[in-house]
Amino acid sequence: MASKMKEGYEVSKREKLIFASADIYGGGGGALIGAIYFCYLVAMGVGTVWAGAIIAVARIWDAVTDPLMGVIGDNTRSKYGRRRPYILFGGMVIIISFALVFLPLGSLGSKGIKIAIYLLAYIFYNTVSTIVNVSYSSFSTELSRNPRETTQINAMRLLFSMVSSGIAVVGGTFLLDKFFTGALSVNAIYFIVVFGFGALYTIPLILTGFFTKERVVLPETKSTFTIKTFLKPFTVKSFIFLLVSYLTAYACMDLLSTNIVYFANYALSGIAGGAVILAVIMVFTALTLPVYYILMSKGFSKPKLFVSGIPLYIVGIILLTMLPIKSLPVLIVVCIIIGLGMGGSQMLPWIIFPDVVDVAELKFGNRPTGSFSGVMTFIKKCSSALAIFLSGIVLKAVGFNEPIANEVTGRINYQDFPQTETAVWGIRLLILIAVIIFMSVSFISMSRLKITRPLTEKVRELIDKRNRGEEYSEEDKQAYANIEKTLF
Repeated sequence: MASKMKEGYEVSKREKLIFASADIYGGGGGALIGAIYFCYLVAMGVGTVWAGAIIAVARIWDAVTDPLMGVIGDNTRSKYGRRRPYILFGGMVIIISFALVFLPLGSLGSKGIKIAIYLLAYIFYNTVSTIVNVSYSSFSTELSRNPRETTQINAMRLLFSMVSSGIAVVGGTFLLDKFFTGALSVNAIYFIVVFGFGALYTIPLILTGFFTKERVVLPETKSTFTIKTFLKPFTVKSFIFLLVSYLTAYACMDLLSTNIVYFANYALSGIAGGAVILAVIMVFTALTLPVYYILMSKGFSKPKLFVSGIPLYIVGIILLTMLPIKSLPVLIVVCIIIGLGMGGSQMLPWIIFPDVVDVAELKFGNRPTGSFSGVMTFIKKCSSALAIFLSGIVLKAVGFNEPIANEVTGRINYQDFPQTETAVWGIRLLILIAVIIFMSVSFISMSRLKITRPLTEKVRELIDKRNRGEEYSEEDKQAYANIEKTLF
């Protein structure tokens, strides 16, 4: 049996806005770390291989804890809901986690101690991130039970997420650009990241913890974490297609943002900083959101919108990495092409996610949202960890000359660390090959996901009928059989 649905089916505009704004951290926190942490660790003297290893180990820990957090959230029963307490707690300790992760340890003599401190700090940060993001992602399907309203809410949070991600990636890369030209010290970066970005991420999460509520039918029987529980989402065909497309698309973005400062300074000879490149890409990616939202509202298939820009994305990356770009206008045009092309693959996975969870609820008879979001982030973080670790190995293999901050001044200048032609081509090919392979896989997988608006509305209708104890009509049974064949 299930507990009653909470009162207040409709979600107010204020509640939607508060909830959506909390994805400032979801979009920005990981993007900021992804954009600058690899280069930051290298600048602190740990080396490319160890920087990649620290990120890989901590993210795999993060990935392992995600499904556990999903089950914990699913089983939580409190008068404040099963997601909000974790969002509130996580929001309160974000600044502490940033303060530990970005400790300026360049002058610390022992490399081994330095590596250990950064690893433990990053593990702590990722634990906090898991608590917040798994709870929030699950909450996104439970703030409303109306499919169209859920799409609207998730579009709003995606807007906040994209803007925040853009600010984090561009702002963080701008700080790195200034750091790599000697304009900023490591202490200045520490203060800006911890108290500037940290506060930006903390406030919306705390507001969400206090001023939103969950609307969901909760099963009285609690779930437990087992291998079977973990593997359960993999029995839903729709989820597998979404998962593969999601992890490959985001692995590309991780590699691009991780290496963009090195690419801008060495492959483009400083025509523009990494911040300019990412700013143009992110702005034009964000500009596609209202277009996609209008098309979704008119009934266009979300999976088809996801894949629509991928060919353009690949063409843009080929131009960026292979053309001998010598002028800023040409570089900007190429970045516009990339931004327009990557829009769907970056913004739509979590808009499609509630539809896939509805399919799973129809199949299983319950709604283990936390388990599904936990598995999504688990696989994504494992793939991202592997990609960044391999990035560090590739840079080492091609003879990359690691830019390291001065132990006394805490400053750095990339011109003091020249690169060979082999190293520069290594950076180019690292980005190019990854995007071609990963985005091709993403395109193929998402093309096999047959979710449409009529199907999702029918899925929701069948779930509601079952929850009310109504018998399915012959038409309903036929629709169920079609959904089972197409989406299960």
